[in-house]
Amino acid sequence: MDSESSVISVSPADLSVDIGFPCGNLLPWQTAMSLAKTVKFCTERGIECGVAVVAGSSVVTWARSKVLDTFLEGKASRLFWIDSDIVWEPKDFIRFLALSSKYDVVCGAYPQKTEAQTIVLRHPDLQTFEVNPHGLVKVQGAGLGFAVMRREVVEQVAASKPRVYDPAAGKSIADVFRTDTMDRGHESPDFRGEDMAFFADVIDLGFEVWLDPRLKLGHVGTREYRADPMAALRLEGAMDEAVADASA
Repeated sequence: MDSESSVISVSPADLSVDIGFPCGNLLPWQTAMSLAKTVKFCTERGIECGVAVVAGSSVVTWARSKVLDTFLEGKASRLFWIDSDIVWEPKDFIRFLALSSKYDVVCGAYPQKTEAQTIVLRHPDLQTFEVNPHGLVKVQGAGLGFAVMRREVVEQVAASKPRVYDPAAGKSIADVFRTDTMDRGHESPDFRGEDMAFFADVIDLGFEVWLDPRLKLGHVGTREYRADPMAALRLEGAMDEAVADASA
């Protein structure tokens, strides 16, 4: 398997993945097609691919913790979070799997469901980015709508959390996901969603989070919203320089 900017050779036999897929009562057809094509794509290439799904839960933190527990009960080497309103291509899924052989966490950015096409990203200085030889940008967090991580990342985060009893499963599980607040200098603390709180936990444990700004994901609302993270972050020049340095 090759990335677009620098070659990564990975044997399919070395890759196994669970798609972490919390979803509500409705699933857009675009997302259903992406999921079906991806599972077929992986199967045809000898990559073990399962789907860890919790459907119909109205509490996203609980649904994500249950998905994470399902992953830990299995043997897959990667957990690939995908939200139930995201649209993607199988080739991008495979490329992220290949990148995860080099990096702890690799994620994509996608627009909010507004005409402004705003992407959600956490980084201390939006004017300065660290770009690696594979064209990825180090960040402090993004949405969990399209993010792959190694098993050891998930295991260490889960081990750092208290456990809570799940009556449906008849056992305790790691209470991993939460929403909280952060002091960002406003008159009141700012709300922090479960995805950003999770990425903060990952970084606190010493792992790194990398964003692929080349990926253009769809986000289904009243229509399918798309944005260009590379343009939004004004990274075109920085990306060219990073790739040139890697090739030198």
